[in-house]
Amino acid sequence: MKFLQSKIVVAFITTLSVFVILFLFVSKPEFKKVKSLKIVELNEGVLKVNSKFLIENSNWFSINGKSLSVDLYFQQHHFAKGSTSNFNLAKRTASTIDLNIDFYLDSLESEMKSILLQDSILIKAQMKGTFSFLQLKGEKEHQMWLKTKDILEPLVKSTMSSKGMNVRSIKLVEFNVKQTILEVELEFKNKLPIALTLKDIQFSVLSEKEDIFSVADWNFDINKNIKPKQTESIKGIAKVDNFNAAFSGLDKLMKGKTDGYLTGFATIALNGREIKIPISQHFEMDILTREITILKD
Repeated sequence: MKFLQSKIVVAFITTLSVFVILFLFVSKPEFKKVKSLKIVELNEGVLKVNSKFLIENSNWFSINGKSLSVDLYFQQHHFAKGSTSNFNLAKRTASTIDLNIDFYLDSLESEMKSILLQDSILIKAQMKGTFSFLQLKGEKEHQMWLKTKDILEPLVKSTMSSKGMNVRSIKLVEFNVKQTILEVELEFKNKLPIALTLKDIQFSVLSEKEDIFSVADWNFDINKNIKPKQTESIKGIAKVDNFNAAFSGLDKLMKGKTDGYLTGFATIALNGREIKIPISQHFEMDILTREITILKD
């Protein structure tokens, strides 16, 4: 019995010693740098980005990663976060790990001027990782330069698309068998903290939201400098081909009302770069009264 207890104690001490030695001589995986950022999509103010992080494992054996998270800060503003799980770090080398990050662009609006006027900004990345071997945990704060061109376009689009471009009114000018003439008034407000140039506005009128072919098109060259917070009103004429409109919306005409979708973009120039701001508006026309109502979908 005592012999068995002695064997158990020896086995326990041996195992403990092995773990202690491993713990003392095993290196934690180290976060090296962010290799790349690639924009995936912009959806309701959230910019989805695919990033590649470089993590080094200097040990003589591979390590499985359980989780990895990153939080990004600019001027104390927490504006992005991302995470991934179940990855492998090859032995004695640096491995590239894919990490999807969500950028919350409204968190950067107060720092918009700094972002627009600089080629790159210094951001802070707080990274945390958990690894399966000995439940190792790694944490590092890393400063990195982010090129503003990587986020400039989606940031400007997000800011300007929110009440930066509105369809103020749509009026019926003339209606006959061949065509319907509409006067469209757009309101453009520069919501950016620096001046920009409104170069042109282009839009089409569609009978159905998902139509490929338009029933009217309008292109208007403007080339006007607009100061910060300044609002500019732009009017233009759209001529709707009634034959095409009726052909694609006959059931609507039978009910005495028809609707359409005004869709397009405004092109602005900012620091030598052109950015397209989307326009989209659903409207309805009463055939009898000829009144046009702007709809809020």
